[in-house]
Amino acid sequence: MAWMTILGLDWKGGRFAHPLDIVDVPQKPGVFKLHARLADGAWEVFYVGQASNLYSTLLAYMGTIVEGDPQAAGISPCAKARIATDEVAYSYAVVADETERKGCVRSLFEYYRPACNSPEQVPDVEGIACNPY
Repeated sequence: MAWMTILGLDWKGGRFAHPLDIVDVPQKPGVFKLHARLADGAWEVFYVGQASNLYSTLLAYMGTIVEGDPQAAGISPCAKARIATDEVAYSYAVVADETERKGCVRSLFEYYRPACNSPEQVPDVEGIACNPY
C-alpha cells in the first residue's frame, strides 16, 4: 500500500462581483477554485488551478483581462467566459511548495471534474492530495 500525503488546507474566498472583491487575497503561491451559481442556487466548481501569486492570477481571471486572447495570457477561455456570464465566487488556499500545489490541483480535478479544465492540464503528481473544501 502506497502512502499518500493529504494536505489540510485552510480555504478562504467569497463571491466575486468586482476586482476590489479580491483585495484580501495574498500575493503568495497557492491553489484556487472558481465557482458558478447554478439555477437551483447550488454552487458548481468550474475551474481549479494553481498560482505562484494568488492575487495576480485571480485578478487576471476575475477582472483585468477583458480584451484580447485569454488563452495567450495563460487563462482558460472557458473559465473567462463563465466569469463574464455567471454569478461567480472564488476560493483559495496558500500552498508554498510547488509539488504540493500540483498534487492538490490533481486531487481537486479528480474530485470536482471541473468543466473548464482539460485533462491535459492536470499535473502528473502521485501521492499528494488535499481537502476539497
